Amino acid sequence: ASAFDGLSFTVSGTLPEGRALTMWVSTASTTVSTAWYLAHDITDKDPGFGRCEPASDNEYDGTCDNAKAAVPVTETPTTVALEWTDFTGGKPAGALNPAEITGFGFFFTWGGSTDTAYEVDVTIDDLSFIE
Repeated sequence: ASAFDGLSFTVSGTLPEGRALTMWVSTASTTVSTAWYLAHDITDKDPGFGRCEPASDNEYDGTCDNAKAAVPVTETPTTVALEWTDFTGGKPAGALNPAEITGFGFFFTWGGSTDTAYEVDVTIDDLSFIE
């Protein structure tokens, strides 16, 4: 992926007021290492390329976190181009290194176990790398 400047895709749909769509990109430096999982007797994870070591016994303690970028959603199909520099907040590495990408995906705003479920109608299409 380092031969490219980022990702492009078309998105359209509707979200309830106050809700958002976010894209995440994981890299080897932000993904929990297989060795850490095994040291904590967590054996239901597939082996991977992760190098991140959580600071506590909880893999979700915030030590390791994917870089993210907000995705605008409108009813009209819109092409969104996200450059690698648009993805921020990755931990422990702040800047996303496209040579180390291990995966990517999308998620909707969620406030945790006390949040209320909500409906979305979103289409993501034509995902490609941009030069």
